[in-house]
Amino acid sequence: PPPRCGAVVQESERLAKAFGVDYILAADSGMYVYGTSPHVIAAERGKVALGIELGEGGQLDPEEVQWGVRGVTNVLREVGMLPGDAEPQGRRMVITAMREARARRGGLLHPRVRLNQEVAEGEVLATITNVFGDVVEEVHAPLAGPIVRTVTFPIVSMGERVAQIGVPR
Repeated sequence: PPPRCGAVVQESERLAKAFGVDYILAADSGMYVYGTSPHVIAAERGKVALGIELGEGGQLDPEEVQWGVRGVTNVLREVGMLPGDAEPQGRRMVITAMREARARRGGLLHPRVRLNQEVAEGEVLATITNVFGDVVEEVHAPLAGPIVRTVTFPIVSMGERVAQIGVPR
């Protein structure tokens, strides 16, 4: 939940760390903290809540499913509903924002980075080619940080998001 939700946010963050997510978003604005999101509604009503997203867009990965099962088990152990200690997993990095790198040209996308990779400011995140294979654009990182979202489709349009970089707290 966003920091504006008050004291319940600290407990939610603790449980997100127990789950073992890679990134915990601590922001008051943006697509993941709309007032209509279930975890935000619950937190605004004083209830501990998490909104968990695993994997990359439109892909079902059995390893990610197992990560989710371990994460739920970890939370149940953390709150004393199951015996034992949580199994450490994930980066558990708190980020305050996600900065987008967008395509200025449309075409075929050739990613050069992967999810969770640390990048330097100005690093090439992807190239975009036309149908003849000519590079029409290199998409650069607007800042240094971890790649928190990537596009998984091979075609991008002008203005479309190519990747997002987390801004650590």
